[in-house]
Amino acid sequence: PFLRGENPTPADATDPLAGLSGEARRWGPSGGGIGPVQLSWLGAQLVTATETNERVLILCHLGCLPDACAPQALLFNFEEVHALLDEHTGVVAAWIAGADPAGSYARDTHGVHHVMPCAAVHCDVNEDAYGLLQVFEDRMQLQMTGMPPDGSRRPYGWPEALPLPQGGKIVASNQFADPFSFALVCLRMWMAVLQTLVSPVLRLMGSSSNEEAAAPSAVESPPSAAPPAANATVGGAILSAGTAKTPHLSPAEPEAEVDAQTGGDKGTLV
Repeated sequence: PFLRGENPTPADATDPLAGLSGEARRWGPSGGGIGPVQLSWLGAQLVTATETNERVLILCHLGCLPDACAPQALLFNFEEVHALLDEHTGVVAAWIAGADPAGSYARDTHGVHHVMPCAAVHCDVNEDAYGLLQVFEDRMQLQMTGMPPDGSRRPYGWPEALPLPQGGKIVASNQFADPFSFALVCLRMWMAVLQTLVSPVLRLMGSSSNEEAAAPSAVESPPSAAPPAANATVGGAILSAGTAKTPHLSPAEPEAEVDAQTGGDKGTLV
């Protein structure tokens, strides 16, 4: 009786979805929805997660986003369920379903990832259809193996990096519950400010000291000229370093002799 109001075609007909198009094709005998009791339970879980600042992964056979799956894979009351998710922005990280055998992926306006893996029963021989979802503090990582998603809805294949959705609620913190914690935070803040102001001055002083140390300690004097050769006059003989000149001997004293090596004389030089 419930389906007859939305789908007049008998459930045992050859095509139970005959005459239906678009999102209306979800009203088939193999479909389903989330009843009031389940919906109330889901809402309570989301409230608790919001109060404790937690993230939620929802696993359901059917999807709740039309862009993420074929119409016949949608929940009967997907609008109502999706509205419940929107009431808790940033809480639900992903909705994972499996009713669409072709597989697909989409992300709604609040950043929730809707993942519809391919059905393994539709794989060819030696073909796989499975994946691994890793959850980190700030993101999720999806690694799918085997069948690609439906090319008509997801032509670029499976995504890999899934950033966590961001909520608009400011979470209260009790880190200032006592005055000591507040004073400690203020002290750390002022220390950071002082470090920011003093660090450039210290770097400037250090660079100046390095430049002074690198400068030469004394100015080198130019090389002095070589001292002139020492000359000495002994009597009438002019002697220079390594050179001896024999003076002219007076004819009156022929017997005078001059020692050319020492510059000494053996007689009287005029």
